[in-house]
Amino acid sequence: MIEPISGFRLFILYPLIPWIGVMALGYAFGTLFEMEKERRLQLLINIGLSTIAAFIIIRAINIYGDPNPWSIQSNFPNTLLSFIDCHKYPPSLLYLLITLGLAILLLYCLEKTKIRYFKPLIILGQQPLFFYVIHIYLIHLTAILFALYRSGIEPFTFSQVGISWKPKEFGYDLQIVYLIWLLITFLLYIICDWFAKYKKKHRGKWWLNYL
Repeated sequence: MIEPISGFRLFILYPLIPWIGVMALGYAFGTLFEMEKERRLQLLINIGLSTIAAFIIIRAINIYGDPNPWSIQSNFPNTLLSFIDCHKYPPSLLYLLITLGLAILLLYCLEKTKIRYFKPLIILGQQPLFFYVIHIYLIHLTAILFALYRSGIEPFTFSQVGISWKPKEFGYDLQIVYLIWLLITFLLYIICDWFAKYKKKHRGKWWLNYL
């Protein structure tokens, strides 16, 4: 958060740095797919493991890479959660190392495995911006519907994320949340699969390339 003028504050969740760098890295990774498969797989596994190793080393030192230092908790699971709990908004160096490292290893696994098993992931990944925009509205609409079902129309129903007041009975158990998540993911796949076919059928529409 910055305050360029007294009384006027800007809260920026998505700063250009480092996200521009992450986008550039994605474009640069495209060159890997011009290589032979074996060479590409070797580079993916090496880069992925090196990135995760860098995360572990820097995080263990606990003096650089993230504004929130980790600490030893009462048990190992909580200590592990503290260790991997990195700052996302804005993203810290350690957050990028662990998330990008795991993403690169996942890409390696997808390359090694028969593609047909991962068709849903491929469909979602081929429409990144479309998926991103749609998921915001779909999740928010779903949250509103469930809130209306549980509590009716309340002041918080159409409020922004991070509200400080809500009814005590608001919300669901984690099992229900996971079921809702699976349902939304399935709906997103259906929508993105339709959009992928639409793009393939209308290649002449230039604006589709940006979605």
